[in-house]
Amino acid sequence: MRFTLDKASPVSLRALGDGSVDPQIALFDQSGQRIAINDDADGRNSRLDFSPVLEAGRYCIGVGAVNGGAQGTITVSAKTLDPQEYIRRAAARGELPPVDDSYPVAPLVFKRTQGEVILQGSSANWFGFELSEPTLIGIRTLGSPSGVDTKLVLFDASGRVVQENDDSDDGRNARILPVLLAPGSYKLALTDISVLDQIGAPLRPVVILAEKYVAVDD
Repeated sequence: MRFTLDKASPVSLRALGDGSVDPQIALFDQSGQRIAINDDADGRNSRLDFSPVLEAGRYCIGVGAVNGGAQGTITVSAKTLDPQEYIRRAAARGELPPVDDSYPVAPLVFKRTQGEVILQGSSANWFGFELSEPTLIGIRTLGSPSGVDTKLVLFDASGRVVQENDDSDDGRNARILPVLLAPGSYKLALTDISVLDQIGAPLRPVVILAEKYVAVDD
């Protein structure tokens, strides 16, 4: 796929796999020199972002499947990169905590009984909670019987990753190991990394268990 930029512009290139295809994307300049390459930026899909700009010129996009012999199609797109839209997409993927009300954040309830949430595609479900004192917490998911491959990422108020996990326990559930947190605000992203974020993606139930641990005197 070839394209021409008449002027330097911020650009986002994507390769979306359908079926079992695991795409890889590369960008070449008009001399055939490879500029950049990516695999698995968005789950198994690939993305190249040029910010602040990709210089004016003629370019060629190369795509292929890293899992040779897989059946399916790869959809390639090139569009202008909007930094604010990138931030919103990052929140949808569970990579950055939402910074405003544009993405819903549900309260995380700490209790011994299990709560069920519904995931669709690879879009993140976000949860938030506040701690008024230092607290030891632990969080885990149970979803592998329904085919879900969950991932958990815990962020503090500054957006720093406190802890993240994929594939604990039986290999498909996720778990935040007991961690002592300082007072403050926290956000938790829960995603299903086993499916593509696409129209018609199946709904899948996930059990989430969040607990606070207290010290017990001997």
